Amino acid sequence: MQVTRLDSIEQCEAIAAAWDCMAHSVPFRRTAWLHSWWRHLRPGGELYVLQVSDAAGQVVGIAPWFMEYSLRH
Repeated sequence: MQVTRLDSIEQCEAIAAAWDCMAHSVPFRRTAWLHSWWRHLRPGGELYVLQVSDAAGQVVGIAPWFMEYSLRH
């Protein structure tokens, strides 16, 4: 297994077919949702998507997150 961090929409688009296949028919798991989600969160955060691939390079898992930095007093 190999875990790779994707930090751009372009990198996510490169695995869109595998991503959408794993989403089955759940709209909130599809790449179209990711684009909308990221458009709204981008100003305050950094895209942080983990892609898990097997030994043959096949995408077997994806975890979409974002990081947001803040200062607390």
